[in-house]
Amino acid sequence: MAFLYIFFGVIAIAASVIVSALLGLTVFTYYRRYPLRHIPSPPISNYILGHITDLAEYSRNGKIMGDFALDCAKEYGHIFVLHFLWISNVICLTPSAVKEILVTANFPKYSWTYSHLHTVLGSRFMGNGLVTEMRTERWARNRALFNPAFHRSYLKTCLNQFNMSSDLLIKELVGRSDGETEVVMLEEFNKVGLDIIGKVAFGTDLGIYSGGSKPFIDAVTCSLRALSDAFRRPWLAYNPLPSAREYRKEVANSCRFIRETGRQCIQSQIDMLQKGQPLSNNIIAYIIQTSSESGEGLPEMEEMLDEFVTFFIAGQETTANVLAWTLMELTQHPDIVYRLKTEIDAVIGDKDNVAFEDLSKLEYMMAVLKETLRLHPPASGSVRVAPHNCTFDGMKIPAGTPVVVFSYTMAKMEEYFQNAETYDPDRFLHDDDKRASMYAYFPFSLGPRVCIGQQFALIEARVILSKLLRKFEFKWVPGQSMGLVEETTVKPKDGCKCYLSAVL
Repeated sequence: MAFLYIFFGVIAIAASVIVSALLGLTVFTYYRRYPLRHIPSPPISNYILGHITDLAEYSRNGKIMGDFALDCAKEYGHIFVLHFLWISNVICLTPSAVKEILVTANFPKYSWTYSHLHTVLGSRFMGNGLVTEMRTERWARNRALFNPAFHRSYLKTCLNQFNMSSDLLIKELVGRSDGETEVVMLEEFNKVGLDIIGKVAFGTDLGIYSGGSKPFIDAVTCSLRALSDAFRRPWLAYNPLPSAREYRKEVANSCRFIRETGRQCIQSQIDMLQKGQPLSNNIIAYIIQTSSESGEGLPEMEEMLDEFVTFFIAGQETTANVLAWTLMELTQHPDIVYRLKTEIDAVIGDKDNVAFEDLSKLEYMMAVLKETLRLHPPASGSVRVAPHNCTFDGMKIPAGTPVVVFSYTMAKMEEYFQNAETYDPDRFLHDDDKRASMYAYFPFSLGPRVCIGQQFALIEARVILSKLLRKFEFKWVPGQSMGLVEETTVKPKDGCKCYLSAVL
């Protein structure tokens, strides 16, 4: 009998603790949401979870948060709030709000979102790179240091390498251009992206096309998968189960391998400088050289490693996704392919390489890439924090509130783009259309924290696409999904599988 009293007593205590915790969480959640009660919001089925259940449903149907926001905008207007546990995000889908948040006031980034990029499942990854650095003064210093190396005038000197890496991709694909072999083009674009960044940014050959790159590619793949897992399952970082511990160990080894590769690349350039040897033509060498000549001294090694990882992950993912989405659209629009090939023939002709002067003449190709970026931006949006009380469309937003702007969502709204769901590159050839879409189109973000690699990515994409379309015909493999998946970036769900045939 005494045992039963003890047993039921323990059960009662445990139940009271759980009830008290739930009550406390409910009160805390109400307290956090109360200042935003005046802003429209979709109904929630679970008070504690908020709209997490809605997002889970969208995910099961092959959609992402940007799609949920688009549906909400149709019913609740362009300013509304979504709740995730006790964190409430105000979604802002007006050009005036975007201008204020990203450009005029340049709201600070939301630290919780970017903490998953700084450290992935307990291992330092992007650290305090340009994407993740929260401290304004330090970010501004590093941005000023890197800006000249990403200017068109410097990238012009690297165009030969863009061409050479593209030729390696062509050579790799020739053996599979029989019109019957499935080629997952996203994987191929990831490989050539790594090759280009390794050589142009860090002066190193990662062995992408010589068989020595598998460990590095595996490490990048593992770390990116871990990033997605960390966003979807934040408790994974603390899960005590053996399988979770083993996974974290695998991720730690991958992050360590990537950073150690970077350390070797950077140190070799520093050693050459100290020996008085001329540095090769690459971005990190340019930064090391200019830092030395300015007398400011080199950034700390860990800082440069943060940038190494940032450039590889952000740069490779961005361009690979844009090219895969573009190719997917082109296989559905033969008329656009015809116009592209006509322009390529007129601009490049029989030349082996794309010259820097050719890039500005590929006007229709640029419109094609911009249209791809409109419908399929690599990053669906940006999360910032209101630094002060502000008002958008009559909605008062308290200081400290996370605010979200979605390029992915606004690009699909008829208010900003006519026939928004239609893939139509011509819209970027008309000045009226471009003015109408100002501050509704920002695939590389806007304002002071606009993506530093924007020109790098667009140069790379034009060179690769020009060479591919001169060499191959692409046919969409039937049966694959036309959908998307958001794994850190937004990419084609099935990787854009194609049959390749040589151009006759």
